[in-house]
Amino acid sequence: MKTARKPLGLLLAIAATAVLANNAVWAQSLGQLEQAMDPKHKKIVLVNNQSSAADVFINFANDSVINVTNLGGFCDSQSIGSLNCHHTLAANKSEDLPNPDFKYVNLALAFNHVVDCGATKAEVIANNPTWYDIMDVSVVDGFNNKIEIDATEHGKMPVKLGPPAGMTGNQQLFGVFPFACTQCAAILNAPCGSNGAGECHAGIESNPNPPCQYQMNPPNGMIEIILQP
Repeated sequence: MKTARKPLGLLLAIAATAVLANNAVWAQSLGQLEQAMDPKHKKIVLVNNQSSAADVFINFANDSVINVTNLGGFCDSQSIGSLNCHHTLAANKSEDLPNPDFKYVNLALAFNHVVDCGATKAEVIANNPTWYDIMDVSVVDGFNNKIEIDATEHGKMPVKLGPPAGMTGNQQLFGVFPFACTQCAAILNAPCGSNGAGECHAGIESNPNPPCQYQMNPPNGMIEIILQP
């Protein structure tokens, strides 16, 4: 049985449509890349909503432009090297992480505990020059208090990540990596023990439900790391 031949004009139209579709996908990808690389001006604010002073421990990643060396007197004598900062945040007080030029920051932060096993962590990448900014609250290494992250764009209500429910019970919490769940919906090489994959979010790593991270696309805004009562 022979297949009917399509008229030449129709074939050209189909080919043109395919080219336009490919161009549209490319333009969308290029637009996303351009937005991700736009200069960013996000400030990070540390908030202590408890009635007593809090020890703030910050571990900066090796690639973070902001670290102990350029934070002035913010990091005190308990700080170690250029990547491990200690700061005391007074009760019921908030302070900006000093960064007037909005340089790239990559940090993990814990209150009242070093950034290690047993600590709830805030993990923030802000003012990223090569991609969007990303943040989460992590109970992967353990739990010691309730940290919330509020990501606020100008003129909009904040997007709230966490706080975690505790060591367990975080499966349905947006923006929270549960205990030992290094991949949000799965466990791979848990560093501080495990209660099993039942603590993790539903779904798969490429599509967890709900997500464990938030991608903050606009170039400007505020990221509050909040120690809740």
